[in-house]
Amino acid sequence: MSAYGSFSGFTAKFCRLNQIPPKQFREFWYASVEACYFGRKEGQIRHIARLLDEPLAVVRTVFGSTGMGWGHFSLGQRDSVWYGKLAYCPLCLFEGYHSHFHETRWLKQCPIHCVDLATEAVPQGPCARIDRETDKLAWLLDANAPGWIAADGG
Repeated sequence: MSAYGSFSGFTAKFCRLNQIPPKQFREFWYASVEACYFGRKEGQIRHIARLLDEPLAVVRTVFGSTGMGWGHFSLGQRDSVWYGKLAYCPLCLFEGYHSHFHETRWLKQCPIHCVDLATEAVPQGPCARIDRETDKLAWLLDANAPGWIAADGG
């Protein structure tokens, strides 16, 4: 897990590593995380750290409200630059990294690389929006960042 990584990036990596589709990930996530700690965010974050065997400090940057409140904690709290599009930094993507701050509406450049953010259309379809965003991000990472699954990013 990468500090300040996006939920979509985490989900894409989880799905690739476990060879499951995003829908199956959602079912796992709701049953293992969301349903167990409804309304108790700190307990949920600690549970995620234990479940994934990741450092609590890193888990907080992905699932908590850290820094300027960029943390996205649940599937319903997505803040894409434009509905139906996925924003990313081409240089971060090349390194196998995608952050939730790339999807902040007011941000036009990557704060790491100082380059303009790019966007890709997320196809419409019958499956859930988060599934389509996850598939699109995984496809972008596959195409632009060979070995991204093994990389921690950052």
